[in-house]
Parts: sequence; structure tokens; C-alpha cells
Amino acid sequence: MRAWYHGAVLHGLPENYPHFCLLDEFDANETAEEKLAWLMERKTPSSTLPDSEMTPENRIPGCQSGLWLNASVQGGVTSYLARSDSAMVQGVVCFLCDLCSGVAPGEVSGIARSIEAGLGLEGLLTTTRKRAVATALARITDFANRAQ
Repeated sequence: MRAWYHGAVLHGLPENYPHFCLLDEFDANETAEEKLAWLMERKTPSSTLPDSEMTPENRIPGCQSGLWLNASVQGGVTSYLARSDSAMVQGVVCFLCDLCSGVAPGEVSGIARSIEAGLGLEGLLTTTRKRAVATALARITDFANRAQ
């Protein structure tokens, strides 16, 4: 069990977590630089916010580049979509959206904590990008908490 998230079941990832395959793809990249490049190059149509949803209500304040995030619950599972003017922020936040989508709202907080602790990109992101990612993750978690 070399991947960080395999032991994370006790720390927030449910045993039936639907995105272990996505985490396997991420973890297949050996270095943090490779992981960041994979996130930036990854095509994310399933988690990319459409132009029509880039509204002031969905904008995340305080980000140097534009960042928008929309959340919903349908059929008892969460769905998150994001868009950023920065390719790096777009890649990281859409990855978080994918990882937190498709689960019950009550599971999102634990998943978010496990993922935040295990991604290992802290040393590669600037302070403003770290803040943008943290703010997006807080919005994801806040929405899930309100949706329970």
C-alpha cells in the first residue's frame, strides 16, 4: 500500500469511496512536480464550470486569478464544478471537485480533510494559490455541511 490514501480510510475516506481510481492516476506520478503537471494537463470537462455559471455568486473572493465554484446536490450526492483563469488553480481545484463529487454531503468534510493532508503539493503552490485552493475547499465543505 504505497499510496497515501490507502491508509486514509480511517481518516475520512469511506471504504466505498468512488474515486480511488482517480487517486491511483494521480499517485502514478512519482514527484510533486509530475503530479502538478498532471493536474494542469488533465482534461476536466466533468468538473469544469460552464460560462453561464461564472456569476458573482459563484466567484470565490480573494483569489488573484478569477476562481468560480458551483455546488449542488442531486439524488443525495454532491456535485462541484469550478473554473479559474489560472491553469494551475484550475487543475488543482477541478481535481478537488472531482474527488468531492458523487458522494453524500455528510462524507465530504472527511474526504476533504484526507485529501488536503495527502496531496503533497504545498511546496509547489505560491501563497496566493494555496489560499485559493484552501478557500475553494472551504466552500466545498461549507456547502456539504449546509446540505446535510
